[in-house]
Amino acid sequence: MRSALQRERTQLSWERTAFGFMAVGILLGFRSGETLVHGHLALAVVALFGAAMAALVRRSRLSDAGTAVTPARWAVTVTGAVTAALGMACVVAIWW
Repeated sequence: MRSALQRERTQLSWERTAFGFMAVGILLGFRSGETLVHGHLALAVVALFGAAMAALVRRSRLSDAGTAVTPARWAVTVTGAVTAALGMACVVAIWW
């Protein structure tokens, strides 16, 4: 019973990460009332890449038996780095 709950929590956390990246990408891509700047377009692409990466990690982290597999350290590290870099770039883009 415990492993099923762990698997579900892990799946949901990767899904939330993917949805968060997607939301940032969509908001950057469709800024209302302003023209699209190339920098914002690049940030939107990075955000959508992050969403795809999180979705793929979520899918690949389950074994065929349906039990949760510990996420690879590189996946957590890369996702954290992309999140931090995207956040800082968005702050710069808003002020610039």
